[in-house]
Amino acid sequence: MIRVTPVGVVSIADEFMDDLRAIGPVEWFRHSVGLDLRHLDAPLFVWRFVPEAPELVGRLGTALRSFARTVAWDWGRHERRILDGANWWLTLREVRQIQDQRRLATDSEARAALAAEQPGYVREAWMELPAFGSHIRTVMSPTTG
Repeated sequence: MIRVTPVGVVSIADEFMDDLRAIGPVEWFRHSVGLDLRHLDAPLFVWRFVPEAPELVGRLGTALRSFARTVAWDWGRHERRILDGANWWLTLREVRQIQDQRRLATDSEARAALAAEQPGYVREAWMELPAFGSHIRTVMSPTTG
């Protein structure tokens, strides 16, 4: 049974990042879980592959789109202005929608709003991540990818 608690979610987030690091070298990453004991923030993962590998990113996109999910995930590229390369991010689609619709300045505001308004949905997302990470590893493995 997956424990969706602040401590359990940190473990889930770390394991998901391990899944991403297993498919390609990651120069930098962060995840945000929110450690407010009243609620957990919607998941957010940001990472940078090094060197940037378009083929790897393409295959990762295929893996993300092919996952039989119960929540809507969204991912994308964020260009770095000062340095070369790009950061990649993954969060719930609703986070982006809330941020856009409410014109919130940061995704952290949108993630907190989603968590407060739909805590069951956010919990479901956290519970889905271990299977999501496993799917990514399977699809991206040299024998299946």
